[in-house]
Formats: sequence, structure tokens, C-alpha cells
Amino acid sequence: MPEPKRARRRPALDAIAQLVASGLPHEEAARQAGVSQRVLSRHKEAIDRRVIDLRSEIAGNALNRLSGALERAVKTLDAALTDEQATPATRARAAVALINQFVSLREHGDLAQRIAEMERHIQRGEQ
Repeated sequence: MPEPKRARRRPALDAIAQLVASGLPHEEAARQAGVSQRVLSRHKEAIDRRVIDLRSEIAGNALNRLSGALERAVKTLDAALTDEQATPATRARAAVALINQFVSLREHGDLAQRIAEMERHIQRGEQ
């Protein structure tokens, strides 16, 4: 028994979402995935929802990888901050860098959480 159209189309629509999430325009992504503009326009909303999920996933993966590097960077800054041989200017720069990074990470984390919550409300049709 042949596969239903919907099941055959799913991988192509996922391919479009992957390509759009990586930066291609919708039309070019559809062309590369072998999907007509008509099918693209019919499924654009679902593709866009998948793009949001993929981009969140990409950002989360990058954040996880950066976490290890961040820990090493903080140790380096901490060592400079507490190094009795370091000049006061070096120690002050290390302190400022640590504070700035903490504030920046905190703000980004809060914003990401709020955006994700708003996206969930939008997807459910809530205000």
C-alpha cells in the first residue's frame, strides 16, 4: 500500500525548516527540498513553528557547548583576580569582566525564558 501524501511530504517540510533555520529564505529552501511554492505557502505556518523550535534547539546546543568554555574562562578570570603578582589594573579588568559576563548571561537567560513562554502562548492562541 503506498504511503499517504502527508507522510511522504513530512521529510521535505522538515528539510525546508532545517534550511530556513540555518538562514536560507523560504523560497530557496523549498526549491532545494524539491517542494513547490504552492505546497510551501500551504504549510508555511507549520514550517515557521518548526523553525522556531529548531532555532531554540540550536541555541540551546550552542549554550551547552559554551558552558564548558565559560567555566574555564571564569577560572582564568578568577585566577587573574586573585593573582597577587597581577597589577591592580589587570585585577580590576578581571573583576569587571566577571561582573559584565554574569549580568549579560542573566539577562539573556531571562529574555530567552520570557520569549519561549510568549511563543508557547502564541502557538496556543492565548494573549
